[in-house]
Amino acid sequence: MKEKSCAILGPEPLKFPWGYDEEDERCGALKLILLNMVNFWLVETIKTFVVVLDAGIGLYAAEIISELKEKDSEISLTCVVP
Repeated sequence: MKEKSCAILGPEPLKFPWGYDEEDERCGALKLILLNMVNFWLVETIKTFVVVLDAGIGLYAAEIISELKEKDSEISLTCVVP
């Protein structure tokens, strides 16, 4: 079976209505959506993630995947500097 991977990238925080304010409830909702999507991909046996490490979506996703990686050593995270 061919190994599947997932690449994650997105807009910079200046494109979000809340900007860099991670305390904004909309930012929290976005992070929850990312967490749910990463968990969905893990269930689908996608364990390899490549993240464009920008100040927005990439950073949020990398933080989430790093935490999950502590519990599952099969998860692979590669961060790419834009």
